[in-house]
Amino acid sequence: MRIVVQAEDAPPNIGGIATHVWELSRALVQLGHSVRLLTTRKDVPHPRNLTTWRARVRLSEGIEIHEVPVVYSPRRVFFEPQLALRFTNRLRSWIVNGEVDVLTFHYWDFDSLVVRPLAGLCPIVFTNHSSYFLQAVEDPGRRDLLWQRIGFADAIIAPSQELLEKTLLVGYPPEHCRRIPNGVDIQRFLPREDIR
Repeated sequence: MRIVVQAEDAPPNIGGIATHVWELSRALVQLGHSVRLLTTRKDVPHPRNLTTWRARVRLSEGIEIHEVPVVYSPRRVFFEPQLALRFTNRLRSWIVNGEVDVLTFHYWDFDSLVVRPLAGLCPIVFTNHSSYFLQAVEDPGRRDLLWQRIGFADAIIAPSQELLEKTLLVGYPPEHCRRIPNGVDIQRFLPREDIR
């Protein structure tokens, strides 16, 4: 299967979503799938200047990583809109050219803005594993916003019962939402007999 992972938050960033995206991508490659990770670099020098750099494609552990260039601007005025547009345009071209079987995204805020214009063009799966989502859903006034950000997905994966319940709370249909706990790499994390 040709899987595209849209993740503005991916390594070399550190954090839960970035780590999940990387480990999931590695596991999918090990299962024999083709994985493209669409992300960006945030290590560009002199971010206060109008600076551009060229797109880069690299291969790491079988994952085809596409880094979209960012144009930094004073006070980051155009940072998110121009980055979202670049991501969306790249994804649309892959879909139109028949290079995507399923598109996944992992952050309900920024990444959903990238992916939402592509709804209906290919299957889209959202993995809801953000503590920010749990905070936002507690405010009834924000639930409509959350619905707009995730309601277009064809399926949603929640790694915990709490995230599953909160996803359903915003109105997502239960028949398209599944709880799938995060996996463990048993080559790296295994019981030791000398510890009891």
